[in-house]
Amino acid sequence: MLELRNFHLDEKDDMNRLNALYEQYYTEVCPPEELAQEIADLYDEELNAQLLEQTRSKEAPHFIMSIEQDGIGIGFISYTIYTEKQLCFINNFYIAPPQRNRGLGTAAYGLAEQHARRLGVLLIRLEPEERAIPFYLRSGFEKSGKTKEGEPVLCKAL
Repeated sequence: MLELRNFHLDEKDDMNRLNALYEQYYTEVCPPEELAQEIADLYDEELNAQLLEQTRSKEAPHFIMSIEQDGIGIGFISYTIYTEKQLCFINNFYIAPPQRNRGLGTAAYGLAEQHARRLGVLLIRLEPEERAIPFYLRSGFEKSGKTKEGEPVLCKAL
């Protein structure tokens, strides 16, 4: 059974599991010249304290969810809910390579979307890696422009 479970960032084991997944993620998506700094930031106590505070925010709570298949972590999804704007911004979404192309990413995204709907979200927005765009288009997103840096922006109305 696939499920989303909140990472408890104040628990060392959960933080270690999350950081291990982020290291895998960064290894795939970061240019070599940025990789060492991104990984170092994972272990920065001040940045981790800020992240923990974001998960406790009432105005824009940040969710970092473990994606688990039969109790085993296979990835994560992080997103921020902007309550007043009824907007969800997906920050990161990662499925470990051995688990890809099995429908698990689609199912995990569906669970996150259901969670966002329950919280009153009407629009989901993200700035995906180029290689992830086909996945999001299949999931009902539409291209809606580019960031100032030229990165694609996709949106999905709920």
